[in-house]
Amino acid sequence: MSVLWDLGSGTVAEVREGLIERSEFEPAYTTVLTLLRTLKAKGWVTTKSEGRAHRYYPAVDRELALLDVRTRTPPSAGARS
Repeated sequence: MSVLWDLGSGTVAEVREGLIERSEFEPAYTTVLTLLRTLKAKGWVTTKSEGRAHRYYPAVDRELALLDVRTRTPPSAGARS
């Protein structure tokens, strides 16, 4: 999520590149795709189609997400942008 918050939005390839730049870890494309799909299913990100690719957008503000994590509750529907 940190990469998406910093970028504002990103494709799987862009998020993967952002993860690689932040650490020595080089996740596979399919690993990042699975992660983003899971985040979408849980309501943390939304998508828009761009040709054959999808652009992922944070659905929850960073500050609100940190509060939710601290209280161990999922983001509320009203928190989405």
